[in-house]
Amino acid sequence: MKPKHQILYEKILKKIQDRAWPDDKLPSEKELMAIYDVSRDTVRKALQHLSEDGFIIRAQGKATTVLRNKDFEFPVMTLDSFIEQHEKDSQTDIKLLEKIQAGNDIAECLQIHPNEEIYHLIRVRSINGKRMILDEDYFPISLIPDLTKEDAQRSVYDYIEQKLNLSIGFASRKLSAAKADARDYEMLDLDDYNTVIVLTSYGYLQDGRLFQYNESHHHPEEFEYMDIAKRR
Repeated sequence: MKPKHQILYEKILKKIQDRAWPDDKLPSEKELMAIYDVSRDTVRKALQHLSEDGFIIRAQGKATTVLRNKDFEFPVMTLDSFIEQHEKDSQTDIKLLEKIQAGNDIAECLQIHPNEEIYHLIRVRSINGKRMILDEDYFPISLIPDLTKEDAQRSVYDYIEQKLNLSIGFASRKLSAAKADARDYEMLDLDDYNTVIVLTSYGYLQDGRLFQYNESHHHPEEFEYMDIAKRR
């Protein structure tokens, strides 16, 4: 027989998948105890496992939230720039744009020589005035030359396709959760949250050349990820 917390885990997960709770906010621990007639310990174990499996995010003094929100959906079979997704309510703040040598770690990610020059770009993305995404990008200058802050402010993807006449193909992405660090707290409006959603992405041109390595840290309350990303 399954443990009580595992049974509760499955029941809550079914509710999450059915979008049963308004605004994707779970009932409180006390309410879950009453709804399912279980102990507080059972509720806490079930919620802990849901959090570890990436279905919910918990913050002290706040409602438990499902890791899903249509505002940050990456549509299946498309690879859109941030501006394309949030044209009306977004803002991009350029924190850094510099030329550096790749070094061993980034060179391995971009499949280039460690001494090759790359662009290192850091941007903070805001939605409705709230800082929600910390974007860090690396581009090989041999493929993406003459990148300016103005281009990065508007859309690097537009610059690549419209000015460089290159066709963006697809991205390979990895999703994980991580404890927020000092830079996350400085750059994002995390409030009481201590976790960020980390999306690591490798961008490829249509001809298969790797043109981008990206690591973006997302506010956990406003995130949804849908797999398989491909440029239109």
